[in-house]
Amino acid sequence: MNDATSFSEAAMLKYFEACRGQYESGLALLNALVAGAERMRAMQLAAAHETKAKQAEFARQIAKASSLQDLLILQGALLNEYCLRAVAYWSKLAELSQRTQAEIAAVLRAQGTEALKQAYASAKAPASAPGASESLASVMQSAFAAARGANEAYVNALTRAYPLAPASKKPAKAATARVT
Repeated sequence: MNDATSFSEAAMLKYFEACRGQYESGLALLNALVAGAERMRAMQLAAAHETKAKQAEFARQIAKASSLQDLLILQGALLNEYCLRAVAYWSKLAELSQRTQAEIAAVLRAQGTEALKQAYASAKAPASAPGASESLASVMQSAFAAARGANEAYVNALTRAYPLAPASKKPAKAATARVT
């Protein structure tokens, strides 16, 4: 093997490792998003169960009420309870959102740090073969051309398999209101 071929293979391996790193970073970011969504959904479910239990309790109290004054007292208590619970719910939701944002920021910070390390290492590394930059450029161009060709073939296959229906020019019938 000549120097240009071994350099091309090394460049492709570095490119592959960079892609793998981006994939792993994307998965870490997705995991942080999903974990945040799961925490929020669990909190929403708990709030719904608590609200249902409180409503059942208030329904029993309303059934036991014997006067209008008792109903007014219950209405005030219900309003106060719901206002306090709404504030607690939105506070907890904001707390969970901040936690998720902190996790996402940590993932992005790690990605940025790794990218800076790689950029610094590649800037300091000398070219290992004569004409190395031309080999790397040709490898990158061929990789992008192959990816572009695969994408175009995929889009063409989709458009042949699922052709778009022509838009109809008929106006929709207006609904008429019937007065009885």
